[in-house]
Amino acid sequence: MCLQWCHVRDVLIDNDIPCTQLCPDEIRLAQQEKRCPDCRHYLPGKVGLCLLTHEIAPLAETCCHWNATIRQGAVTLVLGENVPIALARAHGVETTAQIFEMVETAPELAADAPEEGIVMRIEEMAVPLVYGVVSTDWDAALYPSIP
Repeated sequence: MCLQWCHVRDVLIDNDIPCTQLCPDEIRLAQQEKRCPDCRHYLPGKVGLCLLTHEIAPLAETCCHWNATIRQGAVTLVLGENVPIALARAHGVETTAQIFEMVETAPELAADAPEEGIVMRIEEMAVPLVYGVVSTDWDAALYPSIP
């Protein structure tokens, strides 16, 4: 599992938790009819590339980060603001710092780090390879099946 930054909602997410559990339907479903070739992040070529994820475009040529604005700079992570409460519940914890402790790939926090108000740089956080798709399903979303 990996903590990542969602540029659609400007929130911290875990790539092993389905977006359906953390993201309101009206946000996720609003992008379903948007196509990669019309997205500002799409780089056409023999194989289309997504400049946000730095990966090939999903086979379905659609995802929920269509034309999302890429934020950069420092962000202060606070549970209930840009750290969904559902994320803490999914990990069985009560604070943002505890989420970092539960996720093996999360950056190591300083011993004196606060429970809330953890400052991270957005550009140093991972971005999902395919928004709206859990990490175990990325290969199927990105690459054609080999018979």
